[in-house]
Amino acid sequence: SRIVQMLRGWGVEDIVVNAHYLSDQIKAWGDENGCKVSIEEEILGTGGVLNPLKEWIGEDDFYLVNGDIVVEGEALEKSPLDEITLGGEVLAGAIVTDSSGPRTIEVESESKYVTCWRSPDPGWVGTYTYCGIAKISPKIFDYVKNSGFSSIVEAYEKAMMDGAFVKAVVVEDMLWTDAGTIDSYIELNAAGEDNAF
Repeated sequence: SRIVQMLRGWGVEDIVVNAHYLSDQIKAWGDENGCKVSIEEEILGTGGVLNPLKEWIGEDDFYLVNGDIVVEGEALEKSPLDEITLGGEVLAGAIVTDSSGPRTIEVESESKYVTCWRSPDPGWVGTYTYCGIAKISPKIFDYVKNSGFSSIVEAYEKAMMDGAFVKAVVVEDMLWTDAGTIDSYIELNAAGEDNAF
């Protein structure tokens, strides 16, 4: 619900929540909270999940936000991705951080284009972690595998080969973590001063 509240604060009215595990409960929550729910019978990945929504997305730019992140901060009261105009060679904008996570993304310092998604030197100066929040042009469908499992990063890499790029946005004063593992989930739900959230 935090992600939905954040998106609504950015002026996003139409929201689809993708569901696999406990999809009946998520569908009930979506119905109560004005969100469409797309049920994923088999895991399709962050790229493949877009295919069933292609018609719904239509010709408008859209946000793709991972559901297993926890993010907050005053800097997110409005969308940091609003500063990016999609079109031409800019296919998408993505929020990144250099303060946590695996830092496997390389970003060109002047253009802020992501130049490598799988850095051979993760964690070095100039590497970043994708925070799971992107604003994407529907032209992404030219690069997403037509069916089955695929990742959005694979689509971004394919687009780069065609001269289309993702522009990175570093957000200062933002708390972010990937809650997609059991350890990180337990840490996020821990009580006391160690929990930044």
